[in-house]
Amino acid sequence: MKTFLYLLAILLPVFTSAQPAIEWQRCYGGSRNEESTKMLNTADGGYLMVSQSGSQDGMVNDNNGYSDIWVVKMDQYGLIEWKRCYGGSDSEWSANIIDTNDGGYLIAAQTYSNDGDVVGAHLGDGGMYADGWVFKIDQYGNLLWQRCLGGSRFESGFSIIEGIDNAYLLVGTTTSNDGDVVGF
Repeated sequence: MKTFLYLLAILLPVFTSAQPAIEWQRCYGGSRNEESTKMLNTADGGYLMVSQSGSQDGMVNDNNGYSDIWVVKMDQYGLIEWKRCYGGSDSEWSANIIDTNDGGYLIAAQTYSNDGDVVGAHLGDGGMYADGWVFKIDQYGNLLWQRCLGGSRFESGFSIIEGIDNAYLLVGTTTSNDGDVVGF
């Protein structure tokens, strides 16, 4: 089944009972499934959408494997300014994205890969388990750094915030008691 990401921009009058008017709408994706998990308003008045993509055609032309994290930067009208896939030869799933104080973006995710953009995963039992994965991109989508977090079992990153001194706090789940996971 083919699934497209469908984005509607709705103008909603405040404190009225009028029906919202659709300003614009767009479909994004390729011939396989895409699933959006988060959107941000960007400082330039546009939008940043993070999703999973299994496609390697249509608007998705740089998928690294089975399912990648697909980030799309749009202008205020939903026209694509840039788009990029992040991941390795297996599956990646995004959970959250934040804009950072330096104008970049930080993405919290889950990975089953240990190649491509993903380096240092602790994939136990022959890759059966996943790691939490966090990576930073600049305002143009260039990968600045990445880090896998976890142990020999299952981890996933769900939420992330920027603290003081450009430090980041990642919240997720774990079933490990080794590697980066201690005291479980």
